[in-house]
Amino acid sequence: MSQRKKQAVVSLLFLLEITAVLIFAKLMAPIREGNSAGFWRNACGVDLRGKGKGPLGGIYQPRDGWYIYYVQGYHGQSLFRVRRSVAVADYSEIIQSIQQSPNKEDAAPVLRRAYAVIERNRSQVEQDPEKLLSLIGDQRMTELKQKDEHLYQYAISEGKAFAERWVRVQRFWMNVVFESILFVGLSLFVFWPWLRDKGWRNTTLHLGLLPLLLFVPYYLGYAGWTFTSAGPSGGVLYPWIIVWFRGFPIWTPIDQWLLETLPKALEPLSQPLGPMISISGGRPLGPVGAAMIGGAILAVAWGTFGFLRHRNPAAEGSTDNASECTETGTSRPDAPADADKPRR
Repeated sequence: MSQRKKQAVVSLLFLLEITAVLIFAKLMAPIREGNSAGFWRNACGVDLRGKGKGPLGGIYQPRDGWYIYYVQGYHGQSLFRVRRSVAVADYSEIIQSIQQSPNKEDAAPVLRRAYAVIERNRSQVEQDPEKLLSLIGDQRMTELKQKDEHLYQYAISEGKAFAERWVRVQRFWMNVVFESILFVGLSLFVFWPWLRDKGWRNTTLHLGLLPLLLFVPYYLGYAGWTFTSAGPSGGVLYPWIIVWFRGFPIWTPIDQWLLETLPKALEPLSQPLGPMISISGGRPLGPVGAAMIGGAILAVAWGTFGFLRHRNPAAEGSTDNASECTETGTSRPDAPADADKPRR
């Protein structure tokens, strides 16, 4: 295959990898577009759609022009955001619905809380949705402090954790860029000897190192929840690739020591999952296992080429000579000395 064709093949592979990362970016986005009804249901207990009680969830205070709410799951929170202009358009209807809701004593705590805040601060909140949300949050914290000091402290820590989570959500684009560079870099590393006509031995050697290199980001803290019951998470395409190695049967004390010792330098790049109700662990592919898979790839590749060379030594010899000629720019050593001389 000519050099130009090789470059075209590898370039096509790069394009496919980047496209896959962009497709999974939509699937793995750490925050999704929500709707006004969903936000106000979680904020005040009033559903504009009239569907009644929704899934377990709550809100965070508005940030950067967004109204934020979440749906709580066992393995984390699903975040949603609504533009302020969209949510505020329903504010007057929300105030009326809260005031007109029957059976205040039997209503959900979030609705009773909103009703009490409006009754005490009507003049302040009628035209100021942020003020209403802030007072509802303060009322919730007061109730928690009176009920259970541990729940109160947990709520404070949760708020601080979300502040960090929100920063990471805003830089999700860095996950997309990082993984695009990662997959393109790994592919270039594997195919570099092939592109440079370095022979099959060098190519398979690079291929054998691929499993270990693939897991280096995970060992450094990237997408760290992937091998738990939470499943592929924290990244874009990368978690869906490495999760195929979940439950690898080989795990040694060396693996344990390495994973505990290596600095988690890439953990700040991962997208957190938020508070969890429950989580269970799983076993990843350790460095020893990754090295063993790489060794198996080398053994199979070298064994296959050795068998083919044994079956067809002439073809192997011509291949080696062609490679040598490509690297040195000289003619074949077994060619006749006068092969290039003009004949009379």
